[in-house]
Amino acid sequence: MLGLSLSTTSSQRRGPIVIDFTRSAPLTWFTRSSNGTAQDVAGQVMTFGPDVPRMTDRGLLLEPSGTNVQVESDQASVWVGEGNTITEDAALAPNGYMDADRVQLHGPGVAYIYRVSDPIPQSTAITCSFWAKAVSAPHKIGLRSGQTGVTSNRTVTTDWQRFSWTIMSSAVSDTEVFQITNNSLVGGGVAAIVDVHVWGFQVEIGSVATSYIHTDTGSVTRDADEAYLDFPVSTYSRVTFTWEGGQESLTMSENNNATGVLLGGSQSWVGSYLQRITIER
Repeated sequence: MLGLSLSTTSSQRRGPIVIDFTRSAPLTWFTRSSNGTAQDVAGQVMTFGPDVPRMTDRGLLLEPSGTNVQVESDQASVWVGEGNTITEDAALAPNGYMDADRVQLHGPGVAYIYRVSDPIPQSTAITCSFWAKAVSAPHKIGLRSGQTGVTSNRTVTTDWQRFSWTIMSSAVSDTEVFQITNNSLVGGGVAAIVDVHVWGFQVEIGSVATSYIHTDTGSVTRDADEAYLDFPVSTYSRVTFTWEGGQESLTMSENNNATGVLLGGSQSWVGSYLQRITIER
């Protein structure tokens, strides 16, 4: 059991109860049978062990299960291609370790790196995500699907950013080939010479990049989070959830739980950082 049961203290309270997840973790119970990661306000990626709530100064992160099918997720050194130089463990990564690799694409001419991801369902939305920053000056990098030829571009700065790209997978193949390229394969102002640090590659089913899942030699699944906050429902009339970018207020009957608040599942804020719960009389 984690935190406290609000039923033990509610009789002493007159106004609303405000649970601030950016500061504390008053959960009655919590479960997730795998590791999970979350970011703080500064952008650092932190790892939390099984059954440990992912709570940072951004709030509490709860997500459904997800799978990263991109093996060796923090090793760009195993990617292949042409016109490139890859230097392993060249910079401090968002996880605080010297895990970021340097990727140099030497233009003019064809220059790219790629990695095969599988298995990928056919004709399905898939999302590739990774962190990148420019070694010296901001510039554009190209993204390309080696299976479908779909392209895009992103502007890298000298600060770490997480980039994501959602495409429809091939209708005839169960693999995908994600490429990072120079301007030889992608337009839109992409640089001829690309020089970036990269880390944390992830390929997952769906149209949203979820929290980072580290992989080694095989795909890895992050199990779903579920938490519960116990308090005497009959004493209170409404519960309001506040998360990064949104808010939702429900009556206790709409919350649909007789003894407290169940957190997780299909609630509107799942996948975002839950900052506060306000419980009103």
